[in-house]
Amino acid sequence: MQITTPVPDFKEFALYTYSLASLTKTQKVMFFYALNGRNNKPGLAEKLHLDHVGISVILCSSSSSKELEEFFSRFKIKFSKISVYREGI
Repeated sequence: MQITTPVPDFKEFALYTYSLASLTKTQKVMFFYALNGRNNKPGLAEKLHLDHVGISVILCSSSSSKELEEFFSRFKIKFSKISVYREGI
């Protein structure tokens, strides 16, 4: 179900679930370094202000969703996306 009228004090976000099952161990490490950063260098999570909600679950603003999807595509990671609304952020 999609909300067609804006709800006051709610912002649109995208909730992503992803699977690393098709990646090798080395590819998984490279993915996590790119996502979370390494050696005091920020990763994509910090750059896009991503929230890790659970194992293989990321919440991001709708404005950052395209960049996150491109990131998943570079690593050939399967993902699914659900639009959600969150209050007062």
